[in-house]
Amino acid sequence: MDAVESVVALARENEELSESIDEYDAQFESLVGARVSITVRGKNRVSYKEATVTEYTPGQGWEAQGDHDDSVYEFDFSDFVQGNIWVISQKK
Repeated sequence: MDAVESVVALARENEELSESIDEYDAQFESLVGARVSITVRGKNRVSYKEATVTEYTPGQGWEAQGDHDDSVYEFDFSDFVQGNIWVISQKK
């Protein structure tokens, strides 16, 4: 009986984890259309570029189009954690 209870508990945990992942993906997807400030580091300087998030790919990250040029930027969640990406404004 313990084995059956363990399998049921594991199935419940898996379902809860799946729901959590879906919730995070929905929140990450909501950044599409937002304007962000991106830290771009060069050899001896740091610059900040403004861009609009154009796409989110689950498990990979976001893509953004530069607001003032044709640059395309790619970033992931670690860039937010490191402070390299800041949300300026959400989509309207």
